[in-house]
Amino acid sequence: STPVSVDIGICTYRRPAVVATLTSLFELDIPQGVTVRLIVADNDAEPSAKASIDNLRKASPFEIIYVHCPKSNISIARNACLSTSQAEYLAFIDDDETAPREWLSELLQTAQKTGAEAVLGPVTAIYKSTAPDWMRKGDFHSTFPVWVKGEIITGYTCNTLLRMSAPSVAGRRFALSLGQSGGE
Repeated sequence: STPVSVDIGICTYRRPAVVATLTSLFELDIPQGVTVRLIVADNDAEPSAKASIDNLRKASPFEIIYVHCPKSNISIARNACLSTSQAEYLAFIDDDETAPREWLSELLQTAQKTGAEAVLGPVTAIYKSTAPDWMRKGDFHSTFPVWVKGEIITGYTCNTLLRMSAPSVAGRRFALSLGQSGGE
């Protein structure tokens, strides 16, 4: 089978939990013939995540690229991942999430099986036992793609795989005007 390259973009802004995100990625089951690089886009005015990212390099089975984009706007960080990526696929995961071992292989398998240019997956919130009942019952922090008539019409970037050469993806960027409003 042909080799496949995947970059994983992690945008971070003053979240120590990014260490747990990266550590979970180190444990991914990587399908044969797939190469992976990690791109961390630090969105803080100061390069606040750099030291902890540098400390993880020794433990990482993957190359880690650190990009400092010092303007507090998630779209700038996402665009930095898009610009830095040189892979066939770019996956996004957020800095407050962890990936199960099969995360990347499932995204790739779906892309290859369906020919999809973008694959969007769910994010399941894990609530502390101290979280109020209404919050757990309402599950307001999980995200799921919105399907209408067999097609996804909207979704979230926090669990996404993009085929970078696809006409719908190539050269596209996130809107800077939306980067501070809770969605990009």
